[in-house]
Amino acid sequence: MSDFLGELAYWVPLTMIVWVLIWYIARSRRAIRNDVAFSTRDIATWPISLVLTTAGFLGLLFAGVHVAFVEGSWVRVVAVGLVAGLAVGLVPRLWARVIRPASPSSQHSNSSAQIDE
Repeated sequence: MSDFLGELAYWVPLTMIVWVLIWYIARSRRAIRNDVAFSTRDIATWPISLVLTTAGFLGLLFAGVHVAFVEGSWVRVVAVGLVAGLAVGLVPRLWARVIRPASPSSQHSNSSAQIDE
């Protein structure tokens, strides 16, 4: 358990910092306006809460993979790739379907939300 907590303390902040930097760069390179519709495929349209949720989930999964598989194993590399794909593909879609419609600030603009499948 202490190995998992150590990995968790390393991976979650690291992934959050990297994802926020990517999000900031994506938003600053594009003239994003508030009237642009949300898209699960475009990180520049994601709110910061979704970026942090995705990064936290990814960090949690990375920590689990690093504890579960032995050091230097090719299985670990494959597992990290699958976990990254799962987190990046699943969390934004779940957020768009479950959390976004329930938030009071998005009640009036729900019709403009776009869920890419």
